[in-house]
Amino acid sequence: MKTARSSLCWAFFLSLAAFYLLGCAEDPYVEKFREAQKFKYQTDETSLRKAVEEYEEAFLYAVESLNGKYEALKSLGIILSYDKKFSEAIRVLEEARLGRDQDSEIYYHLGFCYLNLAKVDSSEQAEQIEKAKKEFEQGIALDKENDSLYYGLGVLYGFMIKDLTQALFYLNVAYELNNRNINTLFALANIHYQQGNEVLAKNFYREIIDNFPDKKDKVAKAQENLARIDGSF
Repeated sequence: MKTARSSLCWAFFLSLAAFYLLGCAEDPYVEKFREAQKFKYQTDETSLRKAVEEYEEAFLYAVESLNGKYEALKSLGIILSYDKKFSEAIRVLEEARLGRDQDSEIYYHLGFCYLNLAKVDSSEQAEQIEKAKKEFEQGIALDKENDSLYYGLGVLYGFMIKDLTQALFYLNVAYELNNRNINTLFALANIHYQQGNEVLAKNFYREIIDNFPDKKDKVAKAQENLARIDGSF
């Protein structure tokens, strides 16, 4: 009996916590929660064990709902950013992060939203760049293996701040972590070209052409840039 009551207390606590986290309860959760409440007030061991089971099922449903809400918010934020609705995307992604702040991908998308805002609004450019930098750096603090975050800093330094040395530092880290990120390859080629390192620039363009035959638009752009370097464009 002691074990059953102990488990009951824990399951009830988890279920109640999930209830408040959800903000509003959906029918499947409510039904399980109410059934558990009924069993809880009965004194026999069988009823108490049943109460534990009902609370656990209610809690699992609540957790799944929270996870689903997070994924939906994140996906919506990404879609909004692709539609160039950067301010709205930031609002949605920030809301998603309230539910799960350990996902480094959120920081990547927020960073690029701020970078894109910096491009379209020169009046607050410095502030937006600083916010983007903070997002990328916080993401790296959570996940040092996420190459996209280093790529983000490379773009920030290379194309916004115009510090090509710092840009190459971060882009090289990104490349070491993942040498099949086509965006990193393009950025490396462009930065090397700006520095006058035509051999290295051409090498990265050739990597794109050789390794991404299915990315026809990207390959065509790499071929165009390669021809321009060679003087045949």
